[in-house]
Amino acid sequence: MNRILVIESEQLNRKAVRDILKQKGFDVVPSRSGREGIRTVREAEGFIAVCIADNLTGLSGLDTLIAIRKYRPHIPVIMLMKDTDRKNILRATRRGASDFVHKPVKATELLLALRNTLEKMQLSSKVDRQLERLKLLEKSAGELTSIDMGDLAPEDVIRENEFLKKTLDLIAEVLEAKKVSLMLLDKSRDELVMAQSNWMPAETMVSIRQSISKGVAGWVASHGKPILTEDAKSDKRTEGTDFAGQYDSQSFICTPLFFKKKVIGTISANDKIDGEPFNEGELTILNTFAHQASMAIANLSMNRKIQREHLKLTFVNDVANGLISSQDPEEIYRSLTERTRLGLKAAACGLLTLDSRDEGLRFEVVSSDTPVKKTEEAFEPGKGIFGKVMAEGIPAGSNEPKKDKNVDLKKDFPPGLKKISVAACPLKMRGKVIGILAVYNKDDGLPFDNWDIELLMSVAPQAAMALKNAWLHQNLIDSIDEVVSTNRQLEDANKDIRTKIKELDRLKKKVSS
Repeated sequence: MNRILVIESEQLNRKAVRDILKQKGFDVVPSRSGREGIRTVREAEGFIAVCIADNLTGLSGLDTLIAIRKYRPHIPVIMLMKDTDRKNILRATRRGASDFVHKPVKATELLLALRNTLEKMQLSSKVDRQLERLKLLEKSAGELTSIDMGDLAPEDVIRENEFLKKTLDLIAEVLEAKKVSLMLLDKSRDELVMAQSNWMPAETMVSIRQSISKGVAGWVASHGKPILTEDAKSDKRTEGTDFAGQYDSQSFICTPLFFKKKVIGTISANDKIDGEPFNEGELTILNTFAHQASMAIANLSMNRKIQREHLKLTFVNDVANGLISSQDPEEIYRSLTERTRLGLKAAACGLLTLDSRDEGLRFEVVSSDTPVKKTEEAFEPGKGIFGKVMAEGIPAGSNEPKKDKNVDLKKDFPPGLKKISVAACPLKMRGKVIGILAVYNKDDGLPFDNWDIELLMSVAPQAAMALKNAWLHQNLIDSIDEVVSTNRQLEDANKDIRTKIKELDRLKKKVSS
């Protein structure tokens, strides 16, 4: 929404302000008096700001401001001041005005005041949300002790947590560091996985892994102690790192993330803007931020199961609604693949069915955000991903298909589709695989993970039933067509018989005569 209410009694001034705002794409609602403006604010929502003239006819601009702040305390108000006496400006500010502009209004002044006001409101909103979240974390501190951090995967932090992204940005600003990174231990606790960074793209993060036996972060994770090094080249604790070449400076600070007295990851800061080495005071600041990050990760883990269950149910419900909305097999197949593709944020989704004649696989339909051809003829699944799914009846996939020997690039990928990643799930009926649902190439560039497989498996039972129903419906249509064809043949035969009977009767009469 970009609606702005302008309360101004003078027509020329009202029109001038409206024209300035409209030229910048704002939806302007004009009002000629304070009472009319108050009524508009009370009856309608969605205003991002209100402009009030101080010299209104009837109810004064200051009284109008007070009333609007009462009914809509969070809407910023800009005063259009004809009387620029310092006392009047101070009164308006004390009553809740966010900013003021001199009259006659100039476009540059008004737009600058509006931009500053909206930016302040957004910042205030963000701060309020962060404070509320911190209050929630403090209130729920006792509950956090029961959380199993094994439920949290590094890719969850990469995808979901905006709070941690903001935390890393804040760390970089406070420490005046160019690069700040957060790594989490994987389930094996043998490797650290890059989970958040203020300087790496998301698709790069998940591919960066580091053994806890190597490098700065590895040393911190294995020893559970923070370190500061002014020269990584001469520090024995940093031997074996694979990432030193990415940094401009040899000075690092790194601290562990704890949960229930157990290390779950690390935060490190590199490359000070001024080129100077880090000091002990900056390490203390990083330790403080590490506590905040640990609480955020714990909160994320606590809510993960609930959020995912909700997402899963919403996804399954969406797919199921699409499957029951039609009886036409082609529409069912198209709805299944399109909704699955969108739900898993994939570039393409394919539905494969068993060919009734030779029991080979056939791409029934491929839904994609770009033109992709589907293989028309049936094929034997062989040793690829589809072969594994058919043989073992379990999901399978690959995030490096060109390097994966278990992938059959010709059969597992539809022609014309980029070979980046694939995940496939069997569709079973009474324990027998009757089809395969496959997704390709995530939109966000990340690999398919266990969560994607879980989503595929959650929708597989409904998809299998829909597939079976589509077959039954098609068989019924074919049977009806066959019955109609047979009836027509019988009718034609009866007509022929009746014609011959008439001919025989005619010959009989002729012979009798």
